Amino acid sequence: EDPEHMPKTPFKDESEEANFFLTACLWMRRTDSNKAMRDLGKAFDDTRSMEHDPFDPETVSIMTPDELTEIFGKYSQLRMLASNAPGLVHNMRYIIARFNGDIRNAYANTNDFDEIVLRLKNDRHQQDPALVLPEFGDGLYGFAEKMVSMLTYYLIEAGKIAPIDYPPPIDQHFAKLTAGTSSIVIHEDFRDENYMTECLQGIARNLYYDISIKYGIPVNDIAKAFWLMGSKNCSLSPATFTRVIARNGRASEFGEYEHDFGRNGFDTVNMYATCLSCPLHRTEL
Repeated sequence: EDPEHMPKTPFKDESEEANFFLTACLWMRRTDSNKAMRDLGKAFDDTRSMEHDPFDPETVSIMTPDELTEIFGKYSQLRMLASNAPGLVHNMRYIIARFNGDIRNAYANTNDFDEIVLRLKNDRHQQDPALVLPEFGDGLYGFAEKMVSMLTYYLIEAGKIAPIDYPPPIDQHFAKLTAGTSSIVIHEDFRDENYMTECLQGIARNLYYDISIKYGIPVNDIAKAFWLMGSKNCSLSPATFTRVIARNGRASEFGEYEHDFGRNGFDTVNMYATCLSCPLHRTEL
């Protein structure tokens, strides 16, 4: 994570820092994750002197969603308050009940990512009477397998847990680059359909997980390389363009983009400025 987006106030201990990343994963849903992290960092700094600390699990567990909405609603990129505020209460109660208030304990005594997913993934069909908000099920609200990967990435990157093998979090940028560079080929019968499907995300997760295992490359390094290339070069290349079917944050839908490589055309000029100028262009990667 960009240090500029993190809180300027030092964390009091490693548990507080780890739980900050847990909270961040909830707030970055369906918005720009960098902007959400920036606003969350500001919120952390602004609330250090508050009597009711909205980043302390024990405190949040007895707060109301309205109280949290009043605090976090001041920050424009912390959205979906109607669900995230009660979701935050649920998640803090859940980690207190299951992990002694420290999300790092969810990773204790196992290197098996599937086991960690079972501990954290939300299942609306399971209910725990010990939880005050059972409507969010048994697990962390907002956490499917992808978000468990995102949390794992942050905790490994920050040195809060030991590295483990896990599939990367496939967001829309990861998926668009994968489809746009033909790392995964979309059959012509489905090219007018939404690329951002569970099927494509699952195939991409397995693809990069296998590459990580086969070549001994940490998943965190693969993710950082994709996000860096995606934001600084690949996302500007016509080779990775996709057609927007419907724009809705992380739930946006994408299909095939029709290129126009005419002389001095938009796609032609941008291809020379990106892919054909890339240092990887002459390699076999």
